[in-house]
Amino acid sequence: MLLFPSIRNRAADFFMELDIEKMKFSIGERYWLANKFDYDYEGKTYEERMAWKAEEDKDWIPPIIGPEKPQILINPPNKEFYGLNEQEAQKMAEEAKSLLMNDWKEHEKRY
Repeated sequence: MLLFPSIRNRAADFFMELDIEKMKFSIGERYWLANKFDYDYEGKTYEERMAWKAEEDKDWIPPIIGPEKPQILINPPNKEFYGLNEQEAQKMAEEAKSLLMNDWKEHEKRY
């Protein structure tokens, strides 16, 4: 089939355009292939791959799962807040509540 110039040229163009780097396995794919005990992936034994995987796992940080119910994260009050009298503190708390609710209402309008 490669005797025909048109087919030979197309095959040559195809192979010239191949990007080997894009065809290589990503670190995630390599990680999951390491578990295959019935095939010596990368020419390594199962034990060698498990040692590599354990090394990869060493720096892994488990994801933080958020709370099931929505919560608002607010920084703790500073010294000045505790220096306010009750009326001033109440006014500041109401202003914060108003800002949060206004933001929530704007979000509802957009979505």
